[in-house]
Amino acid sequence: MLALTRSYAAPQGEPETPTRDRLSPTRRTHQEEGPDVRLDGKVAIITGGASGMGRVAGTMFAREGARVVLADVSEEAAESAAAEVRAAGGDATAVAADVSREDDARRMVEQAVATYGRVDCLYNNAGIMPAADHSVVDTDVDTWDRVMAVNVRG
Repeated sequence: MLALTRSYAAPQGEPETPTRDRLSPTRRTHQEEGPDVRLDGKVAIITGGASGMGRVAGTMFAREGARVVLADVSEEAAESAAAEVRAAGGDATAVAADVSREDDARRMVEQAVATYGRVDCLYNNAGIMPAADHSVVDTDVDTWDRVMAVNVRG
């Protein structure tokens, strides 16, 4: 579920310190309790972050201390999910992005770095199941290509 990657950091600026007591008064930091709080102070991009598992992951990541970038094809839905995280005390921003488009994916990462200074992890959650993709026997090529572009490459 969580894909840890090398950190992408902006070249300038001081390293940021983990924020405490976000979303839960019982949240712990690495220094207090050990390595089970893996996301404290990290910056995470969550694709498909406006609904379903992505929306839940945004809240969970923030509860663990991550600053989250919720990416979704629907800007309005991504903003709603980010507002929900912020209302609960977390740190979140939204970005509209179609992960099947290279320019959108690049802009998503650039916005995360511009907002938080780096990217530490990526949860590739975005996925589609269009009605036209109902059988390998009769799914048309355009539908197949779109599903592969989002679900596999995205």
